Amino acid sequence: MLDLRLLQHALTLARYRNFARAAEALHLTQPALSRSIAGLEANLGERLFSRTNQGVEPTAFGQVLLERAERLLAEATALERDFQRMRGLELGEVRVGAGAYPAELSVVRAAGRLMGCRPNLRIQIEHGDLRELVNAVLTRRVDLAVVETSLAQDDPRLEVEPLPRHNGLFVCRAGHPLASRPPTRLEEVLA
Repeated sequence: MLDLRLLQHALTLARYRNFARAAEALHLTQPALSRSIAGLEANLGERLFSRTNQGVEPTAFGQVLLERAERLLAEATALERDFQRMRGLELGEVRVGAGAYPAELSVVRAAGRLMGCRPNLRIQIEHGDLRELVNAVLTRRVDLAVVETSLAQDDPRLEVEPLPRHNGLFVCRAGHPLASRPPTRLEEVLA
């Protein structure tokens, strides 16, 4: 049997390509991560990573493991969350992806209201590039993402629900050229 925790360790090591940084991200010591990877390699009977001067690289066996591990962990997480949802979201975790602006404007406030109704629910907010957040939804790294609808509306794998519009406001210092001749269109401001 494969330990899902060890698969997560391997994925994190592959992401950082460095034992020290991967251990830090996993909140482990470097020797503990080394033992974990060595145990996984011993269990599978194959070397999964090559150690080089430039860092750590997955071997051919490691690459196969990483491709499957990503899917296995996503499915295990989805299974756990499906059970939590069936229990009525009284406890569990919801992972939300958002860019800086939507997170500040909408997501944090909505998360606060949801946690007020469901105090045992854990909400994890992941900040990132909007295109990467769409991919995070597709790979089940997050449950939902707040992004510009044009990035997702034509993808049949996604369900898109528009949120209310928010007014934006541009401000500039006194004496700035825009203050003397207020622009009438966004293109004028950006120019």
